[in-house]
Amino acid sequence: MTRKEIQNNFNKVYSIGYCGMQYLLRYQNRIGYNSGVYGWNYDIFSIDGIAICTGYRNMPGKAIDYKTVNKYEKKAEKIAQDITLDYNKTKKKINNLLYKLMEELQND
Repeated sequence: MTRKEIQNNFNKVYSIGYCGMQYLLRYQNRIGYNSGVYGWNYDIFSIDGIAICTGYRNMPGKAIDYKTVNKYEKKAEKIAQDITLDYNKTKKKINNLLYKLMEELQND
């Protein structure tokens, strides 16, 4: 997907560095990617109509504050490593954290 396609198809676009949301996005499907002369640039995820771009370079959108995302990412990592939870409970808890992050971003 091009930057223009992303900006035309989403009301809000956020970006985060590579692996910055690896646990939070674990159960989300990539809807596209961007590449250029140097290879892969970033992946695009859609969360309730909001685009999240995560990768190395040339990402469109407002950068998500590291402190904000890290607060949720650490919780998601802890949930992912909890062996007492089954797949569905883990997925539900992590997705709930992701949606809470999206709400917080909307309120900024």
